[in-house]
Amino acid sequence: MIGLVDAVAGVLKAAGVRDLYVCAPSALLCSEPTVVRWRCYSRESRQPEEERGVAELDVLAVRDEELAAARAASACERALRAASREDMNEGLDGVRVLAIDTRPLERVCTDRSGRSVWRVRLLLTIAREM
Repeated sequence: MIGLVDAVAGVLKAAGVRDLYVCAPSALLCSEPTVVRWRCYSRESRQPEEERGVAELDVLAVRDEELAAARAASACERALRAASREDMNEGLDGVRVLAIDTRPLERVCTDRSGRSVWRVRLLLTIAREM
């Protein structure tokens, strides 16, 4: 399922998102990252050759300014909503994205270094080969 994280990161990178990571970097490495993070997978059905369910991922926009974080998260959400299933499925092996949905933007917190963190929750309905 790590391929889904890479696929989401690839879509965001193609949309022009900079400083993109799949694991939160140190503030010394990057002060304003955008991080794609795996949350969970929930199986909804199982057939003999595949199972279907929903994979949840977070895209976190970390910025020094509150408004900049909200704008970065909003840009990520627009890019993800505009992405096609073909964009997401490119390079995936054993998993197919069937539907892409997002939840409303949400302010997460101010981190220990004083940066604002905003989140886009991404819900991918997927079929996984058995």
